[in-house]
Amino acid sequence: MINTIDGVITFEDKNAFICPYMTIEEFKSTSLYEGETIKNNYQIKDKIELKDMFFYITLFFNNNNLVQVHLTKAIEGLTWSNWTPDLEIKKKQNHEEWLLNNFGTPPYVYSWGTIESNMDRKGGVSSIIIKYS
Repeated sequence: MINTIDGVITFEDKNAFICPYMTIEEFKSTSLYEGETIKNNYQIKDKIELKDMFFYITLFFNNNNLVQVHLTKAIEGLTWSNWTPDLEIKKKQNHEEWLLNNFGTPPYVYSWGTIESNMDRKGGVSSIIIKYS
């Protein structure tokens, strides 16, 4: 879960956590790391459960430090061949409901950063974006 006091994200089923400004080397020492970091980004291959929803997770590093985490709802059977804009809009709505149920009414602004629901229409992806400031 995402701790609103310090921004630490805990993955109980993986016995791991990530935290603001974690270095790439620190991340590689966790059980979440399964392969290669590409251009300062890392996508966790397995879907991971956070508070009753499964997500695909991408970490973004800048100058060797974690600066953003993107959570995207994992939907069984969804591929680019059966993707539609309506499905992506529904996914964004699911993200917003999850945020509301777990963090209350937006905006989600904390001393360590922000959490927001976003849809990149050009890229065709909606995500919950955790930005560390």
